[in-house]
Amino acid sequence: SLYLSHAFIFCVRQGYEELERQLKEVFKERSNILRQLSKTSKELEGIKVNLQSLKNDEASAKNDVQKLLELGQKQREEMKSLQEAFQKQLNEAAEKAEKQQATINFLKTEMERKSKMIRDLQNENKSLKTKLLSGNKLCGIHAEESKKIQAQLKELRYGKKDLIFKAQQLTDLEQKLAVAKDELEKAALDKVRSITQTTAATTSNNNDKRNTRKNTIAHHQSPAQPSSAPPALQVSALRFYILDMVCCGMEYLSLVSFGQVCCFCFLSASPPPWQSMRLRESLGRPKRSKQ
Repeated sequence: SLYLSHAFIFCVRQGYEELERQLKEVFKERSNILRQLSKTSKELEGIKVNLQSLKNDEASAKNDVQKLLELGQKQREEMKSLQEAFQKQLNEAAEKAEKQQATINFLKTEMERKSKMIRDLQNENKSLKTKLLSGNKLCGIHAEESKKIQAQLKELRYGKKDLIFKAQQLTDLEQKLAVAKDELEKAALDKVRSITQTTAATTSNNNDKRNTRKNTIAHHQSPAQPSSAPPALQVSALRFYILDMVCCGMEYLSLVSFGQVCCFCFLSASPPPWQSMRLRESLGRPKRSKQ
């Protein structure tokens, strides 16, 4: 019986603990349910507030919808006008595109032409480069020749100085020769005048002798008979010429007689080579009468 009492007490105790545990769980569930109910009540109040706000929002939404409809109508009208303007812009852009295409084609042709010109210029540049190279070679050759010519010019300058010095000496000699020539001409003229005076005296004496002879012959002969003696040559004047000639720088004086005309030829010292031979008449020549 003791064993049974102890078992009964143990069973009662276990049952009591089980009930206590269950009560705790029920209490917990009750507290959870109360929390949930408070939450739901709060949510219901929020829902009520939201419903009221939704009602207010619905009225404002209707007004907004009306405004949106009006704005949509305006936007449709604006879209039509914008579409028309856009169409015009598209047409203008198409025209501009056509013009730009034409200009692009023109520019392409111009580019091709200019590229061809550039190729031609490049070819010409190459040919000019070759010509320049050949020209540089020729310039080098000409430079060497110019150096040679400059050396020759220097030699010619020195030779020119020598020639100028010699020409100065020649001019001095020519002046001296001209002075000597004038002196010789004066001396020759004096000699010629003295000779002419002597010849004039001798001719006058001869004429006097001839006249006396004629007179004596005329006295002895009859007046009808012509004289057999040949008439004497009448000389109106004596001509004297001075002939200036070059003959080895020597001086000569010669007398040449042609009948009763005596000519004196005087050869003076050599004049400069650019002077020509001249003939001077030392005395007055009588004028010939025209027949």
